[in-house]
Amino acid sequence: MAGQGVVLCADVGSTYTKVLVVRAADAELVGRGVAPTTVSNDVMHGFELACSRALADVGAAEVTGCVASSSAAGGLRIATVGFVRNLTAEAARRAALGAGGRVVCGFANRITYDDVESLRLQRPDIILLTGGTNGGDEATIRHNGNMLAELAPTVPVIVAGNRAASHDLERVLRDAGCTVYVTPNLMPELGVLDTEPVQELVREIFLREIVQAKGLGRLEKWVGASLLPTPLAVMRGAELVAAAGLSGGVLVVDVGGATTDVVSVLRGEAPPPSGESGALPEARIRRTVEADLGLRVSVRSLVESPQAASLLSSLEPSQVVAMTDRFAAKPEAVAEADAETRFECALVEAAVSQAVSRHAGRHETVWPARGKPFVVTIGRDVSELRDVIVTGGYFYHGGAAALDPVARALQTARENGSLVTESPRLLADSAYALYAIGLLATHRPALGERLAQTLFSVAASG
Repeated sequence: MAGQGVVLCADVGSTYTKVLVVRAADAELVGRGVAPTTVSNDVMHGFELACSRALADVGAAEVTGCVASSSAAGGLRIATVGFVRNLTAEAARRAALGAGGRVVCGFANRITYDDVESLRLQRPDIILLTGGTNGGDEATIRHNGNMLAELAPTVPVIVAGNRAASHDLERVLRDAGCTVYVTPNLMPELGVLDTEPVQELVREIFLREIVQAKGLGRLEKWVGASLLPTPLAVMRGAELVAAAGLSGGVLVVDVGGATTDVVSVLRGEAPPPSGESGALPEARIRRTVEADLGLRVSVRSLVESPQAASLLSSLEPSQVVAMTDRFAAKPEAVAEADAETRFECALVEAAVSQAVSRHAGRHETVWPARGKPFVVTIGRDVSELRDVIVTGGYFYHGGAAALDPVARALQTARENGSLVTESPRLLADSAYALYAIGLLATHRPALGERLAQTLFSVAASG
């Protein structure tokens, strides 16, 4: 089979289903198809339409394999409950994001009944309960576990905290009727992270329970391989592109309808944290998600941000209201009139600038009581990452001019103090292929590497 025929790479998104056809012999894209995701009835309808369009010039008989990802129905929604906000609670957030999830709510310290009610209203797919290093505090995680038992959530609960309390909480939560999983402590020692067991379990739960609950079971059977959460596929694609096609590191900005995600892949090992007492160590690969910076589902919050308001000042207020209403009500809408094109361009610039600023770190001057002031780095320094890839529907439809607002956005972020490169080399994922590279990296790594080189090493050489 290897080296012959074509492979379908599909992504069932919350708005659109995309299918790319990759020829196995030379990793060339030979077909693509897009159709609205039919998540309200049967996702197979939209998937089959996208497949038929992608295979128009190839033929179904040539297909030798299919791999797929999905963020349909809002993606993988995770709630985190931890102890210290910038330690175990932050560790839980990073583990959730690194597994391809979206953190819909996060709590630190002892949760209250109001917190429990807020968590219930967020309707997460998974609850991640952490807290306390091994041998450290166990009272907080016991309190929080008992509070969750009173809620008796119908979604899976992962316990990944102090090992002295984990199995007691497993019993308490099971007695309350919960589905419970126990993993090794997410932070066994102060400043030490062990995220892989949690992330692997999140992926297993996604495949075993959430895929079925969201009506994606038929798609998984048709594909014949495990589905991945779309953000995880994009992260793996970014890592492979950095290794195979670019200079070992890359910054990826994924501008979507509901969120804007940023993934950074650093060269080599990440430096130790500085300037934040007790800060967690940086990982080589990191993802952040900004749920208020989307071009469709969360367009209202994006329009209300100060930066977007400034960029939209040249448009009539009545136009801004009308276009915001249209994009919010019809997420699959494509900008048509000139005013809509300018409106969307401003939204992209605002979303990219703010998302990158939140992802990247900054320098700050510390003024000690005695001695000379000194400069420390707060957060993640991504200034070494010259190669910046932007992906999303805007860049699929927008052509070469779609990079203009990105260049302005990065300049604004840098001028505001963010540690981003001064001379970015912008690459548009105009084929919408990062997710496909990530899927192939998981299921057919040699083909994924060739596709990464085909699409991005050539672009980067320009």
